[in-house]
Amino acid sequence: MSRREDRLVAELQRLAAEFLGLHAGPRSLITVTDCILSNNSQRLQILISVLPETEERAALAFVRRQLSEFILFVHKHLRAGYLPQISFALDAGEKHRQKIDKLLQ
Repeated sequence: MSRREDRLVAELQRLAAEFLGLHAGPRSLITVTDCILSNNSQRLQILISVLPETEERAALAFVRRQLSEFILFVHKHLRAGYLPQISFALDAGEKHRQKIDKLLQ
């Protein structure tokens, strides 16, 4: 990834965390864990983790419903010539890491 793409990904990750902090309800804690940019820079996947785990489906549905609002938020706070296609997904790697930590204790 180029330096420009690295900065774009880092800024979008920060904006996603800020947006979710402002708009997410008190039922769950939604944390942005990573952003993955495709090789051709056309798609960006924002990975989230949710506590408690029982609220994962509801939280994922919430962030997917809020995608258009998030894109407007990004356009308002970021000067970028283009934006990749953005999507949200649960971070399975983070869940696996937490499970391993639990087993090691």
